[in-house]
Amino acid sequence: MLQCETMQWEVINKKTPRDLAEMRKVWLENRELILPERQKEFFEREEMGKISCEEIGLEREEIEKVRVRLLRARERKERVLIYGDYDVDGNCATAITWLSLKKWGLETIPFIPERKKHGYGLTMKSMKKIDELMEKGEKPDLIVTVDNGIVAFEAAEELKKRAIDLIITDHHKKDEKKGSPEAVAVVVSSKVCGAGVAWFLWREIIEKEQAMAEMLDLLGVATVADQMEVLGINRQLIKNGLYCLQTKARLGIKKLAEQAGMDLTKITKEGIDYGLGPRLNALGRLEGGLDTLRLLCTGNEKQAERLAGKIEAVNQRRREMTEQMWKEAEEQAREQMKQKRKVLIVESKEWHEGIVGLLASRLVETFSRPALVMCVDEETTVVSARSLGSIDITRLMRKAEKCMLSVGGHLLAGGGVMENTNREAFRKQIWEAAEKEITSEDLEAKLIIESEVPSSLLTDELVELLEDFAPFGQGNSEPLVMIKKMQLLAIDIIGKEENHWRTWWWDKKSQARIKIMAWQAEGKWEKGKWEEGGEYEIVIRPSINEWQDRKTLQLELVEGREVC
Repeated sequence: MLQCETMQWEVINKKTPRDLAEMRKVWLENRELILPERQKEFFEREEMGKISCEEIGLEREEIEKVRVRLLRARERKERVLIYGDYDVDGNCATAITWLSLKKWGLETIPFIPERKKHGYGLTMKSMKKIDELMEKGEKPDLIVTVDNGIVAFEAAEELKKRAIDLIITDHHKKDEKKGSPEAVAVVVSSKVCGAGVAWFLWREIIEKEQAMAEMLDLLGVATVADQMEVLGINRQLIKNGLYCLQTKARLGIKKLAEQAGMDLTKITKEGIDYGLGPRLNALGRLEGGLDTLRLLCTGNEKQAERLAGKIEAVNQRRREMTEQMWKEAEEQAREQMKQKRKVLIVESKEWHEGIVGLLASRLVETFSRPALVMCVDEETTVVSARSLGSIDITRLMRKAEKCMLSVGGHLLAGGGVMENTNREAFRKQIWEAAEKEITSEDLEAKLIIESEVPSSLLTDELVELLEDFAPFGQGNSEPLVMIKKMQLLAIDIIGKEENHWRTWWWDKKSQARIKIMAWQAEGKWEKGKWEEGGEYEIVIRPSINEWQDRKTLQLELVEGREVC
């Protein structure tokens, strides 16, 4: 008998659509897309020039301060250091900024910090880079941060002592108590990713629409990779980014797609999520992200091929390391689940700090708990945190701020550094705060189901509706539908590792035989818990399968429970 009711089922809409027009209406209602203007924003690709800086939360006063300072830098032929970050968003934001300022006639030095050597963001460790430039006689007159800097209080003070001006552009949360570091200008918005802040800022200052349009592929990739909501403005950024990737992607991304065996003319958001994104992250995780930046900016075909090949090889190594680390992280997490911990905190001296973020994300997906992964070095411990739902992981970490040398991030992702001697105190304070602030409802895994549907609607005609509502992601989840009273006919075990199921079902009402795939089923359910001939209500994810330019509907089994 099936015993897999591991999640609470929440059916959003009690209406049962009779045709695809009614199903479309149900999906619109579930996303609160009733008004025509909201539907237009959701379905149509808007021109980027129509989106104002005010809409994304950028202050005109701060933008004008940036314009004035950069005009002075150009007139005086000052040296500008662009201080980026080693993840996808940081690299794309740096590329957008470097290409923009270069076209504007500024002398710029792009810099991507290394995790081990400089830490995250503009730090005191990164002052070593400034020292190196000063020794070469290349001291910057101005530093512009992208995708970081909003919590760089100590470094900002040090730059002031050295008579180096600072402009901060970022999308992370300000410190609730301290506000912002002292700078010439602070251009910050959490409504878009770091590359989004950079793109809109330089669009306002450089005023060259064509030049900025050529960088929409970078903006789209960064928005997807940084897991922004697929609604409102960010939906427009993703749609415009995908269109740019499909029609006029830059050379480096084309070469990387070739390495991955991807057809850019047909790329979707999922292609960024699982193809381009992990590869563009790989060098920053394991080595240094500067070659990723070079790939994004190069116009040289041979260099692009060489860099894309290097990234592909490093990404393969990253995959292998992740699997090795996961086994130990999973074991620690399962022990803490037995202890009923509301937050998982795992650690090791053997883990690579560039991969701990991936482990944290996987722990959240597997156990439906916020997760903090600690990479212990000789003197300090690096923490990478991920969350779910409405649980603000950065705010939670700040409950143990006294234990940390630095902490930052946003709602669903954060990180920091602490001295090794503070690990136990940190762990204790996080768990105590979690007990007080996180409820069992916050952690309850839910299946959000659009509605019940008749199986007769699950045909290839549904493909067009799915294409209209894509791309899917945060705020616009892939539709799940429920069918009641389905009889299980048979289960075929398939795949090289025999871990997938091809299941066959009979719908008595429509007299239809239906094939439904169950991916990774062997890791989720025991075959003996499903009784052939038994009657179940099941939750299905309809998706599009494309093969040889033909699109068909594919059904995936998500959950099931026996009909009593």
